[in-house]
Amino acid sequence: AERVGAVLEKGLVEAITTDVEDQPGSLPLLQYALTELFERREGRILTLQAYQSIGGVLGALGRRAEGVYQDLKTGDKDLARQLFLRLVTLGEGAEDTRRRVPQAELEALASPARVRSVLEAFGAARLLSFDRDPLTRGPTVEVAHEALLREWVRLRGWLDESRADIRMQRLLGRATRDWLQGGQEPSFLLRGSRLAQFEEWAGETSLVLTPDEQRFLEASLEDQARHREQQAALERRSRNFLRALVAVFAVAAIVAVILTIFAFNQQGIAQTEADQRATAEVIALEERQEALNQADARATQQVIAESEAIARGEAEQQALQERDRAVEAEFETRKQAAIGLAGQAMNELKGDNPERAVPLALEALEKYPYTWQAERALGEAVLNHRLERVMSHDDIINTLEVSRDGDRLLSGSLDGTARVWDTASGKEILKIALGGDIYANWSPDDDYILVVNEIENEIKTYESQSGADFIELIIDDPESHIGINPNGWDPWSPSGNRVMIPFVNDGTVRIWDVQTGELLHTLSGHEGYVCSAMWSPSGDMIVTSSCSDGMVVVWQAESGEALYSFHGGFEFETATLIGDWSPTGNRFVTRGMGGAKIYEVSSGQQVMDLPTPGLMVSGAIWSSDGNKLLMSSGETAQLWDAETGQRLSILTGRDEMKRPSWSPDGNLAALTNYDGSVIIWDPFTGVQVDHFPVFVPYFVIWSPSGDRIFATGQDTNLISQFKLSPAIRSTS
Repeated sequence: AERVGAVLEKGLVEAITTDVEDQPGSLPLLQYALTELFERREGRILTLQAYQSIGGVLGALGRRAEGVYQDLKTGDKDLARQLFLRLVTLGEGAEDTRRRVPQAELEALASPARVRSVLEAFGAARLLSFDRDPLTRGPTVEVAHEALLREWVRLRGWLDESRADIRMQRLLGRATRDWLQGGQEPSFLLRGSRLAQFEEWAGETSLVLTPDEQRFLEASLEDQARHREQQAALERRSRNFLRALVAVFAVAAIVAVILTIFAFNQQGIAQTEADQRATAEVIALEERQEALNQADARATQQVIAESEAIARGEAEQQALQERDRAVEAEFETRKQAAIGLAGQAMNELKGDNPERAVPLALEALEKYPYTWQAERALGEAVLNHRLERVMSHDDIINTLEVSRDGDRLLSGSLDGTARVWDTASGKEILKIALGGDIYANWSPDDDYILVVNEIENEIKTYESQSGADFIELIIDDPESHIGINPNGWDPWSPSGNRVMIPFVNDGTVRIWDVQTGELLHTLSGHEGYVCSAMWSPSGDMIVTSSCSDGMVVVWQAESGEALYSFHGGFEFETATLIGDWSPTGNRFVTRGMGGAKIYEVSSGQQVMDLPTPGLMVSGAIWSSDGNKLLMSSGETAQLWDAETGQRLSILTGRDEMKRPSWSPDGNLAALTNYDGSVIIWDPFTGVQVDHFPVFVPYFVIWSPSGDRIFATGQDTNLISQFKLSPAIRSTS
């Protein structure tokens, strides 16, 4: 903030730090809050009252989400509710958490175009993140910040009023997936009271079901209807059978009576025989009635047996479902254990013992269910095998430079020290303890070290081999305050006899003779903070720019005379930075919000505009032949033809790209990517050829031989030294 002329009120930094501490994805959260806070500044002052009025970091996130929601069309607002309710896993006795969902599942809730429109609206505000499933490679969607579930009041209300519905939907969704994965086998369908529960819920819920979920529920209902019809048909057959038997025996009884009457009309000699026959008929009738009773009993038993078989089948199905749920619960527990091991491996990569990451990641993949987190952790750990060593300060690192022979590394830190490291062993070979906020820089011949204490307003030089004091450069005005912008810091003249330091509050740049300590010139031509000051390659000219007034001034270095000045003309009008001088010194490039611009030194005329609308150009450097420009802005890096203004290639990262630097042979480029990696890019083919894990990388520099890179992360005290693959170097 200070480097763009803003002043932070006392207590504001502590309040912000307290809010973002232990928050996942804290940098994007902080970006939202600071953007709104900057818009509410009082003059140049960012106040604690304004910060509290916006609800702090987390409050800004909730308002951001509500703003996107209110901008949706009326019909899309309910769709947003449906989408977010599927993107949350309900906490059972714990906080709710975000849930990664296949995009295809969400697109099934409405027309895919409408769903994508809503997802893109929240994605553009970085409230949703997008990835791909590591197995299917299908696109996935996830809430970007866990804090959104707590801070967006509307979403919290949706969750509170829909918890029972969400649980039912999750159960139905899981059963639907089992059915689909089982080839739509009927044994996976819902039955009995469980089906009745889902049928009743589906008729009452406000949640929208996917076509697959609706089809599964309808198939379960149809299967139940068929099952009931089969049972009813069986009972009808049994009753008809019994009625037929009764009718047969009734007819037989009538015939027997007629025969008996006929027998009484016969002659007396047949009476005895007739009586015997009548008796036999009665006995037969009794026997037949007994047979009828037994048949009725058997039919009843058959119906009971079939009913019991159906009940046993339903019980077995329910037992199988319970077993499947238990297996799934155990699987989910083991999966979470794998994710935990992967997270531990990633933490080891960021710490002092990265070699522990490989066995942790292997254990997660070999002994537990597959997770994409474990696969990524193993990939990062394998890359870390090229991590040769890690060197550490006691606090945040401000500057990082390598000597011309590549044998020594110089760093300056907020721990109040400048340190020199042996790149072959990683050992500290020199420590200069000055206190305060330290920035350090090699002289052009590496014989001296310039050390600037920004807090205490001290400028000193030391002999680089012994660490002995050489000379202190005195500031004539104690009210002037040093302001160093480490991105493009260029204090030494090419000959090494002069040093140039910018100041933050009075719009000046001061130049000293390093041998005598004499103040040679005070360049006064800006208002406020001079955020860039660079020597020309020959050392005869200086170009400066301001992040307070947006002006660019070109100076004659020997006399300190201002030759000409002009306004940078960028979208953020008060901030202009110098990108780089061309190798011949006949042109220079400026950068700012919305692009970069090339100027002819002799006339001060703009000769080319390289636009990046709405994006801050964080770096713009010339190729060694002066024909190309390497730039970074937003989530991209680009290679431009400096003669025609044509963009030749582009690389898109997963987060903000910064700090571009050419390899010594000019064939590759290194960039920092805020997704947690340093990217090695071939800008001439447009192909990313390698990457290295560094937690929120801030600086990356090449060794003079081009076989190693040195990197440090933002807000970290660690310096990582990586060795490039020989295969990559041979193709460059």
